[in-house]
Amino acid sequence: MIEKTLFVSDLDHTLLRSDESLSDRTTTVVNRLIARGGLFTYATARSYTSALRVTSNLQLALPVVAYGGAAMFTPPSDVPAEVAHLPSETVLAIQDLTASHSDVEPIFYNIVEGRDRIHWRGAHATPYVDWYISTRLGDPRLLPVSGWRDADPATAFYCTMLGSGDALRELRESLGSWFGECFVTLGPDKYEQDQHWLEIVAADGTKARAIQRLKARVGADRVVVFGDNHNDVPMFGAADEGYAVSNAVPELLDVATDVLASNDEDAVAAWLETNVL
Repeated sequence: MIEKTLFVSDLDHTLLRSDESLSDRTTTVVNRLIARGGLFTYATARSYTSALRVTSNLQLALPVVAYGGAAMFTPPSDVPAEVAHLPSETVLAIQDLTASHSDVEPIFYNIVEGRDRIHWRGAHATPYVDWYISTRLGDPRLLPVSGWRDADPATAFYCTMLGSGDALRELRESLGSWFGECFVTLGPDKYEQDQHWLEIVAADGTKARAIQRLKARVGADRVVVFGDNHNDVPMFGAADEGYAVSNAVPELLDVATDVLASNDEDAVAAWLETNVL
């Protein structure tokens, strides 16, 4: 029965179309499911602030998973309800290794006075960091620091680095010994093909771990998930059923229960219409 099944969808290139929009069809189907008592939420690498810009028409009643699983929010509150912090020694290792790196500069998300904040060293910003910040101008979470001594490593819960694939692969290998208690993903930006992302969260800060906790909280018997990217692989492993959109990466297609149509064909909405509503 749908009231005992927790449905969780990734956002970008899964629930959202390739232009980052939520179609009218998907909005209608998801809201019908929720109105009928269905348990539906999303799990995204986006922040809650960024996700809200594209999901505001969804009548979500459950907590949502943001930052790749490193934080959960309970709409409509934008105050993190749950956070999985990075190990301080990993944060310090990232800062030390990138201190003299001309091509890669980390961006950290920290909890400051109970709110998520974006830390970066303005004087050391690369063109990639400048782009990242320029897409968030006016965001109240922006909190630049003059040096990493001004940011408490114990409050960091998410780190992202942008750059060329070669530079980030080299950096990931150099930091390998510090990632034992972390979940790390590296892949191209699906909207900006000339740049890659290296994202680091705590081992307990993955979509899979967050969904397991949410399943227990809502008393669900089963979990069904939808996704397209590398960071969805653990989520598929933790779910009872995992459906990949046809535009998903090969690694996810290999572990999927089944492969649906593409995100631009409203694949998640179509599956829900056929199998649930």
